[in-house]
Amino acid sequence: MSNIIDITSLEAFKANQNEAIIDRGLFHPNPKVLKIWKEMVKDTLKKFPSSPEPSVPTLDLSFSKNVSSSEQDEIIKKVSAFLTSYKGDVARQNFEAVKTIALLQKELAEYQASET
Repeated sequence: MSNIIDITSLEAFKANQNEAIIDRGLFHPNPKVLKIWKEMVKDTLKKFPSSPEPSVPTLDLSFSKNVSSSEQDEIIKKVSAFLTSYKGDVARQNFEAVKTIALLQKELAEYQASET
């Protein structure tokens, strides 16, 4: 069984996250929201430093024109693997999840603004 958190599943999210995050509405486990992120098409490369500790991975989100479905799926896998790296530290995992969501929402807003 994989350690990867399926952040597209509300039940998996609830099993792996702090319920308070859902209650405050800071995290969006809605598959429709994730679908929007997966459909983002933008020429940019974002580096999201996760920690000064060398053993902790850096979340690398790349959005480019004509991104394929497999590439879009890879972005979601990277986010899941990144959050899984904090499995033993729920508070840090939630903090990183909220920051990641904020980054993705910013990217989406910028992309939508550029389309209008």
